[in-house]
Amino acid sequence: MKKCGINFIDSDRIAHTLMLQSFFMTDIGLLEGQMGIVLALSEYSRKKENEIFSDFAFDLLENIIAKVNKGLPFSLGNGLAGIGWGIEYLIQNKFVEGSGVEICDEIDKKIMEVDPRRISDLSLETGFEGLLHYVIYHVKGALDQNTGLPFDDRYLSDIYAICSLLKERIKDTSISILLDVFRNFYNTGNIKDYNTSVIDFVIMESTDISNEISSYPLGLKDGLAGKLLKIIFAK
Repeated sequence: MKKCGINFIDSDRIAHTLMLQSFFMTDIGLLEGQMGIVLALSEYSRKKENEIFSDFAFDLLENIIAKVNKGLPFSLGNGLAGIGWGIEYLIQNKFVEGSGVEICDEIDKKIMEVDPRRISDLSLETGFEGLLHYVIYHVKGALDQNTGLPFDDRYLSDIYAICSLLKERIKDTSISILLDVFRNFYNTGNIKDYNTSVIDFVIMESTDISNEISSYPLGLKDGLAGKLLKIIFAK
């Protein structure tokens, strides 16, 4: 049975499995934890026009926010930046209402406690590239909602200095694009050419799943949430 280009036999199995198992996960992050599942189920609810999935996603989101604490790293993969990025995705794509600046206020304060000038890791999952994804997306949300910026001047100045330094020695990589986006924002006050979607963090294909659905991890990067998104976004 197919509708709107979606294989609902596979996708329903995935969605129901995510609903049954996701509350037992200890990882609340974006790429391999609960936040990625929130985004996948939100997209699925909209595509299938079934509020059961969005209601569950909202309950899971509340669970995530309640568990955010100072022990989490700043990272995109399993830390504060990823949770904040997910919240911005939900707001900017109109899955939930609210001010990203207000909702993520505690997240931002904790992130700013980490000196970005001392981050030597440049990777997406645990380093500066992931942090830059969140900072850019979060600032974009603040500009769209015409609220105050979520980070103070000194923090933004430090990020700009790092971007300028890295731009001199990093060419033709995924982080290079982000460096240009942030530097343009700092100089003009506008966010341009940031088009990252949740599907861009998924590394697996939209092939049919096997009968052993329990053998797959649940997360966004390389698990069932990612498979669900690949099915939803498949053309």
